[in-house]
Order: sequence, then C-alpha cells, then structure tokens
Amino acid sequence: MILAELFANLETLDDNLTIYARADPEWSPTSEATVCVPPDDGTTVPPLAAAGMDYFLEVYIAKEVLQGWARSAGGKELSLQRICDILINYTQNDA
Repeated sequence: MILAELFANLETLDDNLTIYARADPEWSPTSEATVCVPPDDGTTVPPLAAAGMDYFLEVYIAKEVLQGWARSAGGKELSLQRICDILINYTQNDA
C-alpha cells in the first residue's frame, strides 16, 4: 500500500492504529505505507509489521487534521492530492 491509497481510505481505519511509511528520502503520496497497532511502550519505534518504515502519524490525528481543513474550506471536498499534501506537511512540520 502507498500513502495515497491509505489516505483515500482513512475514514475506514480504526482510530487506534498508527500510520508508518517509508521515506525515500522524503515522504510522498507514493511512499510505501502501512497501519499497525502501535507499540505498548509508547515509543514511535515501528512494530515488526512496519519494519523499515518510520512513524508517520496516528490515524485519529490524521482524521482530526483533515476535519479541521475541511471546516476551514467551508465543507468543500478536498482532493486526494490535497489530502496527501496536508498530511505530509503536517507530519513534517507540525506533528
């Protein structure tokens, strides 16, 4: 799976999951990605299922970020490219 596919289905994902993605060298919509249950110890170290990937963002936070953008856009639907840009930028700069 890639980030764009994951983001396209974000609303169907459990809020308790965490997104992990491979930065090569940066995250992009085509970066390999997965969602997993985060480690119990509270670290951002990827579980075995996400080996070789980096922590990206918790699913519930990604949803909250997009809901905030949707409100500021007056409910206008965001394109998948815009969703990718928003979440990658948020992860790189604000998270």
